[in-house]
Amino acid sequence: MPEEKLNLIVLSGLLHDIGKLLERGEVFSEARDDPHYTAFCPGGGEGRPTHLHAAHTRRFCEWLTERFSCLRGTVAADWMDWCAGHHQHDKGAEASMIRLGDRLSAREREPGDYYRRRIHQKTRLEPVLERVSISENGECLSTRHRYPLRPLTLQKSDLFPAPAAVFGVREMPEAGGAIKDPAEWTHMVSVTPLTSDYEALCHGLMADIEALAGQNPDLDLESLIVSLMTLLERYTANVPSAANVRHPDISLFDHMRTTAAIAQALYLHGEHEGRFLVDIAGQDETARWLLVCGDFSGIQKFIYNLTNKGAAKGLRGRSFYVGYFCRLCADYILRAMGLTRAGLLYNSGGKFYLLIPAHLREKLYEVRTEINRWLIEEFDGNVFFGLGLAPVSAAMFEGGKMDAAWKTAAEDLEADRMRKFSELMSPAFFEPAVNFDPTDSCPVCGSRRSKKTGERCDACAHLESVGIWLKDADALLTVRGLEDIQRVSEKLAHRRRLEFPNLDAGLFLVAEEEIGAIADIGRIDGECVLINRLADSPFTDLALPGCAVSTQYMGKWDPNRQMREDQTPWDFEDYAEAANGIPRLGVLRMDVDNLGMVFIQGLRFPDREAVTVNGKPREGWGGVIRENGVIKRKSMASISRMVTLSRQLNVFFSGYVPALLEADRFNRCQTIYAGGDDLF
Repeated sequence: MPEEKLNLIVLSGLLHDIGKLLERGEVFSEARDDPHYTAFCPGGGEGRPTHLHAAHTRRFCEWLTERFSCLRGTVAADWMDWCAGHHQHDKGAEASMIRLGDRLSAREREPGDYYRRRIHQKTRLEPVLERVSISENGECLSTRHRYPLRPLTLQKSDLFPAPAAVFGVREMPEAGGAIKDPAEWTHMVSVTPLTSDYEALCHGLMADIEALAGQNPDLDLESLIVSLMTLLERYTANVPSAANVRHPDISLFDHMRTTAAIAQALYLHGEHEGRFLVDIAGQDETARWLLVCGDFSGIQKFIYNLTNKGAAKGLRGRSFYVGYFCRLCADYILRAMGLTRAGLLYNSGGKFYLLIPAHLREKLYEVRTEINRWLIEEFDGNVFFGLGLAPVSAAMFEGGKMDAAWKTAAEDLEADRMRKFSELMSPAFFEPAVNFDPTDSCPVCGSRRSKKTGERCDACAHLESVGIWLKDADALLTVRGLEDIQRVSEKLAHRRRLEFPNLDAGLFLVAEEEIGAIADIGRIDGECVLINRLADSPFTDLALPGCAVSTQYMGKWDPNRQMREDQTPWDFEDYAEAANGIPRLGVLRMDVDNLGMVFIQGLRFPDREAVTVNGKPREGWGGVIRENGVIKRKSMASISRMVTLSRQLNVFFSGYVPALLEADRFNRCQTIYAGGDDLF
């Protein structure tokens, strides 16, 4: 029961504002005139209701409940009230978790709220990156680009913001004459409502949910949450969460998922304390949350610790293995602490960020010790899992000061790296490994571990095989538990599998035609990650297995592009020999300089004067405040803004750049790694 309630609170947080999408697309419009639904809107029981998206949210909750059996039951029946009733104060402690999560997540919204007829249907999402500046003298007063109202795919027209003129939007007139310099007022709106665009997003989302329900109506609640997060990212990543603000730069998806993360931790903290909060003062300094930075150091040494012999095959497998292992560890930690995927804010490039309840600190370090013990056994201590922690209070959320938490976590991580494996130090730690052979070494990686078969060590041989398997992989199937792993192994009847017994998981590299075979097995404890091409495919076009379904873009080596006469992929020497001129290999490394500084000080936006509008003071509606000619800035590093920027950068590196290399003119280029903020 407690686990079910937590999952339902997370689901409520994840869907609490889905009504905004539906309201703008005029889907379930009948709910706006039905007292059963408007009762969840402020003022709905006495007069003219406001926040009508709550009525749409409640109607959607009922629609969803009709399709999945896990949402029907004694406790499950209440989740719709928590989800839709978060604007009210009489829906119970659980609804309060959603209301507080919504409020603390939404601190990205700058003063300057205003209302115009159908403004919610005329506003597009603007890019966070356009206002980022790590210079004190940077202006960043306005933005001139907007995102398309389309599902998120790797198509340039769907992924990137475009100049406002492309979308036919124009600057909105001054808000009540309050703006001194109209050039600074760049809330640009469409001339006509974007109802059809919003409606198309609604129907796409609901069609994919129908496909999921049609194939797996008995999906368990945890798997449903992961699958819905996947679909919400696809259909709401380019949708503004708030339309009536000066800078609508936070997507609906990122607002809803951070609301779920905050509410999850707040609920577990209340359960630990024995009482649940119904409100939190804006200046409350109690550290109820922890921002956790998990980082795997030594990854580059592991990936590139290769001689020339078989280097290309080894790199293919090693780079993939590392990326998957980081993802698996983040999930393992969350599950071990009793948290859902909502607690994962970001995961790429060997680093992830979590938001967890503060009282789970010791449990976190216990799980970290388990992982590091396994890393020593598996990699001889060359890879270390470090942690950086930062306490987070309601005041930090309210004040948009998550940049301070980000900085503290980074500094704590650096200190942790100076104490590598300290929790495992014992006389046994310094004893030689039992499989160590000082007289021989692997010709590929140089390891002196004793080898069981063949010329290479077992690890290199296996990872080279993984590099070969990748060419046929369209999905990654993670399966937990020996029984389910065995069932899938028997059904697929192939050896494209990695085992992680210490993490109680197995990974199968699956071709598209094999996904249907997995679906025939029925329910399994696991997750099917659709990659690259399939990541952009609607669920309506796919056979879906009986587990969580998610998507991931990943830069992977395509050995089918260059093959020898014996039908084996090129190695590095083949690329060198195919060069024009001297036989050499070209290498390109790229990354984002000072990315940490963007999160620590780049989200400090111009402060503005208070003015009087219609006899009422309005904070932040006036002109930019300057001190000695320099723009005065205030921190706007909200959790939603930070995860929005992180997600957008990762999609660019892990998805868009590798997709560019599919063009014929790059037919001698291969991706070794792409994700986070860099590529090779």
